[in-house]
Amino acid sequence: MLIIFLIGYFRVNYDDSSWKKIANYLNSDNYTKIHVLNRASIIDDAYHFLITHQLDINIFLELANYLSQEIDLVALYPMFNILEFTQGFYNFPETDYYKQFILNILDKLIKSVGYEEDPVENNLTKLKRAMILRWACNFGHSECKKTANVKLNEYIANPETYRVPSDLKHWTYCNGIKEANISTWNKLMDMYLINHNADILEYLTCSENPDILISFINKSALNDSIIQKNYYSIISSIIQYHSEKDAVLNYMLENLKIITPK
Repeated sequence: MLIIFLIGYFRVNYDDSSWKKIANYLNSDNYTKIHVLNRASIIDDAYHFLITHQLDINIFLELANYLSQEIDLVALYPMFNILEFTQGFYNFPETDYYKQFILNILDKLIKSVGYEEDPVENNLTKLKRAMILRWACNFGHSECKKTANVKLNEYIANPETYRVPSDLKHWTYCNGIKEANISTWNKLMDMYLINHNADILEYLTCSENPDILISFINKSALNDSIIQKNYYSIISSIIQYHSEKDAVLNYMLENLKIITPK
């Protein structure tokens, strides 16, 4: 494999045999002997060649499989960018195989970083954990979602002593509330009514319970509601997070006159 450091950037394509050799090496214990910038470029370039029909998807998956043992955020970053770009693709049942492939990678990455911050770890490690947990929960990793819910309940039960790390705030609140029952949801709403933190309103829209969301929509439209002034941001967040949930969107479309503030 030719490794060149130059000012500027260019993509390098190989024949299938060479790509497979690179994949085998990346999936070995010696993968760190390839410089981290080149490891990042390999995944980024391979994805480019995949979407431009110059690389077979099975070869790309062989390359990407190594990411389950990657520890450097620089090398993982192209994967996060790819997930950002393709996240809508995984809503279809035909993509279940690829979704499970990504979940397997994320599961191994979670095992390497854990859920708890270490006071002595650096900011890059904290950022890496936050990004791994974000995508793991987005892809439905059950342990990830349950852990977020446990941590959210710990915080709600004792907010004076339990602190949510800033890097994990969105993961804890949003993914925690996805698994929450109405009791936990109401407690978080009570916290908003006390401190009027607008971020909490957004986190409340993360609930995956259609009944809770519909009730929230109705409450936010009431003229005497303290949250009525945030109606449009609430609706926007619900649409953003739940565009695939027919029950919620159908209710909104069928009841526009009722749920629109007067």
